[in-house]
Amino acid sequence: MDYTAVDKEEYRSLLKDWRWKERRREILERDDYTCQRCYADRSDDVMLNVHHRYYIDGHKPWEYPDDALVTLCEECHRKEHDDNDIDVY
Repeated sequence: MDYTAVDKEEYRSLLKDWRWKERRREILERDDYTCQRCYADRSDDVMLNVHHRYYIDGHKPWEYPDDALVTLCEECHRKEHDDNDIDVY
């Protein structure tokens, strides 16, 4: 999958897939449901996201190794995308 060309609607549909939901849960549990940037957790009433540190062309969202995925709160996730380009390999 070319993430530079994929439309947002198609990507959002992949994030509804049970395989992504399971992978997301694994990463949230690994990170103790805590943002790895500001350390907010679910008790702080924040929305937590699982962020892809990079993309690999042809990979589905759930097909990444642990080190490619990190828990971020919604605000930190937005800042990460605003402040940095996400590499695509």
